[in-house]
Amino acid sequence: MNQIIKENLERRFSALLEHKNEPEFVMLELDYIEYIGRNKVIGNIIKDLIKENRIYKKDLQHIYSMFMTITALRQVHEKHPKIIYPSFYDKKIEKTLTLHSDFIKMIYDSDKEYKKAKKEGWSEELTDCTREEQVDLIKEHKDLYVVQQIHNNIMEKLTEPKNELIFREDGKLLFLGKEILISKSKDSDPYYLLKTLFKDREKLWNYDEIAEDWGNGYEKNSWSKYYNAGYKVNEKVAKETTIKDFLELSRKAVSINKKYI
Repeated sequence: MNQIIKENLERRFSALLEHKNEPEFVMLELDYIEYIGRNKVIGNIIKDLIKENRIYKKDLQHIYSMFMTITALRQVHEKHPKIIYPSFYDKKIEKTLTLHSDFIKMIYDSDKEYKKAKKEGWSEELTDCTREEQVDLIKEHKDLYVVQQIHNNIMEKLTEPKNELIFREDGKLLFLGKEILISKSKDSDPYYLLKTLFKDREKLWNYDEIAEDWGNGYEKNSWSKYYNAGYKVNEKVAKETTIKDFLELSRKAVSINKKYI
């Protein structure tokens, strides 16, 4: 998982460096910020960096504002757009972030505001600004330095060994550098489920196979026992990381989501 994210980040950041003195930089920067803002793994890393005071408030404000702007503009032609917050956004940092409220109101408020925004051409605001205006944006905000600092910190976090995926005997799941208590008891279905899944992390486990691993008989109507255990695991993980699909569940089988392995 981390390797794929690192490759995607490096590809986008290399494009920024290649075009750092060109008007194309603006759209490449928006692409980079939108990627980190939509990626839940990176969102959790940014939250950790905030706690460690490794991101300046002004830099956090910058990537937040850029993300909110580009996601708003992408929806300007939709009749019922939705406000999309970046993955690192939560109530704890809400008060530290601001954005031009009139602009967000223009994008999201109502059908009337939508039509007004469409009429005024908000969707062309970034794509059709003149090359001179784009160059001025590059010089004014010094965006490359901001992105580079955040990029370096994220890459460092992605490389840290503590981001390994491990389920320990004490019932704690090590995931994204966090210790997530799945079960205080070793005699619980969520505990038994992860013990089984971690015997082969990439395997799609049918419920009859899990029942056999637990030393139980399996009947078709007993699928809910294993499904509910997986559901509880996902609840625990989501509470600590906001990631809701750590396990992929169905009525027949369960597996660790491959994008987190």
